[in-house]
Amino acid sequence: MPKKSIDIIPPEKRKAKINLAPLYFKSPKKPKIGRKNKVLLISIFSGAVLLFSLGYFLIEPKAEIDIWPKMKSTTFETAAEFSGIELLSEETVSREFVATGSQEKKRKAEGKITVYNNYHLDQILVATTRFWCFEGDKLLEFKTKERVVIPAGGKKEVEVVAFAAGEEYNIPPCTFSVPGLKGSPRYTAVYGESTSPMTGGEIVKVPIVTADDLSRAKEVLTQEAFKKSQESMENLISSGGYVSAEGGTWQKIVEEGSPAKPGQQIDRFSYKVKAQTKSLVLKKSKLEEFAKEYVLSQLSEGKEIQESSLELEYSTPEVNLDEGKIAVDLKITVNIYSSIDSATLKEQVRGKKLEQIKESFADFPKIERAKVRFWPFWVTRAPESKKRIDINLII
Repeated sequence: MPKKSIDIIPPEKRKAKINLAPLYFKSPKKPKIGRKNKVLLISIFSGAVLLFSLGYFLIEPKAEIDIWPKMKSTTFETAAEFSGIELLSEETVSREFVATGSQEKKRKAEGKITVYNNYHLDQILVATTRFWCFEGDKLLEFKTKERVVIPAGGKKEVEVVAFAAGEEYNIPPCTFSVPGLKGSPRYTAVYGESTSPMTGGEIVKVPIVTADDLSRAKEVLTQEAFKKSQESMENLISSGGYVSAEGGTWQKIVEEGSPAKPGQQIDRFSYKVKAQTKSLVLKKSKLEEFAKEYVLSQLSEGKEIQESSLELEYSTPEVNLDEGKIAVDLKITVNIYSSIDSATLKEQVRGKKLEQIKESFADFPKIERAKVRFWPFWVTRAPESKKRIDINLII
C-alpha cells in the first residue's frame, strides 16, 4: 500500500515565494556634442593658449620698487629779523545801565482863582501878590504868577502857585484873602475864590544819572570791547595763516560816551565804547620757508630733508613797533636722509630674482626698507632693461 504525505505546516506559515528576477535601471542619455560645437570649443581653447604664449614671449616685463630711506631727526637753531605785517580789528559794544543816583523832585501846586474887586477903584496886583486860604486850621499861601489889574466893580481869573512844594497845597476849592490889603477898606472888598482844586504839589525822590554811573559803564564796556576786539584779532591771525609776536599787540579806545549827563533825571541810560586792536604779525608760511632754506643751507652734499616732518618752534624776544620789525629765535626739527641714486640702484637689481634683490639691498645702508613688485604675474626676475624698472622714493 503506498504511503501518504501530510503537510503539517499551516498555510499561513509557508514561505512566500520571492521573485529573484534582476532589476534594470535606465541611465540618462549623455548629450551629444555636435560637430560644429566641438570645432568652436577647440578654437576658443587654441586661441587662449595662443594669446597666453604671445603674452609670455612678447609682453615686456616690468619691475616697480618702493624705497623708504633711513631718516635721522636733526635740530637746528638760528635767529633772524623779519618785517612784520600790521593787522587791525575794531569792535563796538553798547548797553543800557540803571541810574543809581536819586534826588528830591519838588513841585508846587498850581491853579486858578477868580479875583473880585468890589471897591470903586481898580486894584493892581503885582507879580507874587500873596493870597491866603485856610484849609481847616492851617493857613496856606499862594502867589500870583504875573501882574494883573482887577477893574473896579469887576473880576478877573488869575493864575497862582503855592508858596512851597508839597502835597499839602493840593487843596479843594477855597476862598482867598489878600493879606497885603489888611488894615485898609480894600481888604474886605478884594478877595478871590477857586472853583477847581489846586494840583501838582509833590515832593518825591526820582532817579538820576551820576558821574560814578557813567564811569562804571565806561569801565565795564571798555573791558568787553577790548576782549571782543582781541578775539577778533585772534580769529584774523588764525584764519589768515599768521603768527603773532609777543609784545606785538596793542589796544586803545577810539570812541566812547553816553547821551546822558550827570544829574539827568532818568532811570536808565545807554553807553557805547569802540575799541581798536593792532597786531604786528608774520606769515607762518614765510617762517617755514625761511626755516627750510636755512636747513638746506646747513646740509652737506647728498643730504635731503623730509619737508612734511619739519617742526618749528619760535620766540620773539624783541618787537620794534615803530619800525615794524620782529626779531625771532627759531628752533627747527626735521628728518634728514641721504640721497639715493636711482641709476645705481637699477643697475644693482636688473635681471635679478626677488631674493637676490633683497640681498643686494644690504649694500645700501641708506635704505630703511623696500617693496618689490613684478609685472605680469608670471615674471620672476627684474627686467634687464633699466627703462623697465621704476624706483619710487617714499618720503
